[in-house]
Formats: sequence, structure tokens, C-alpha cells
Amino acid sequence: MFHYKGEKMTVASSNTDLHGYGEEIRAELGRRIPKDGRLRVLDVGTGFGMNLAFLARRVPKGSEVWTVDPSKEVLASARTGLRRARDVKVNVVEASADDLGFADGSFDLVVSVMVLHHIERIGPAMRELSRVLREGGS
Repeated sequence: MFHYKGEKMTVASSNTDLHGYGEEIRAELGRRIPKDGRLRVLDVGTGFGMNLAFLARRVPKGSEVWTVDPSKEVLASARTGLRRARDVKVNVVEASADDLGFADGSFDLVVSVMVLHHIERIGPAMRELSRVLREGGS
């Protein structure tokens, strides 16, 4: 059972890891994460928290990771999962992709995997993701 847009949903498949592509997606994401320097990373669309845990393990030491999702239940589940996985400080924020609430240029890296098809207002969401990404960020 998980929550989507505040509603309880059942999983139609036992494979909840990005429709079977989770390992491939995280491998590609891992290649794109800068290896040195402190990063400020934003994960948009927490979901099951698998990418969040991956980011928390892979970013360089001293980096900060934020995750946003509009669902309080999803965020609570992500917090619990991270506590079980390892002791990592991650910022968990209730927000939607089209209204992030961060200052312009706040992040070096913005990640959103398998999320856009859930967003009703794609244009405003893409502008927000671009707005919070610093110039030269990924």
C-alpha cells in the first residue's frame, strides 16, 4: 500500500522500482552526479524513496539533499525508510513540483524520475525546476 495524491493505493505489480528500470536509471544518475565538491541536490517526487536513499549515499561528503512531495504520507514513509537504511540527514519538504518554495538557483542538481506523468501542470512545474537550479547546474 502506498499513497498517491493523498489517497491510499495498492501496488498493481510487485515491481515498484520504476517499472523495472530502477537499477538502470540509478546507474545513469550515478554517472551524472559530480564526484567532488559539496552539492545541494533536490529530488522532486519522493515516491517510494529509493532514489532519495540512492542520492543520499552517492553525493559527495558535506552535500545536502532535499526531497519534495505533495503527500505527507509519502514523506513520512521516506523518513522511516531512510532511518532503516542508514543514518543520513536528508531534508524532507511537503511541496508540489509547480510550487517548490525555494529561492532561485538554490540547487546544483535537480532530479525528478518517473514523476512528470503525475503532474497536472507541466509548464509551471518545468519552470519551477529550472528556476531553482543554479546557472550551470544539472
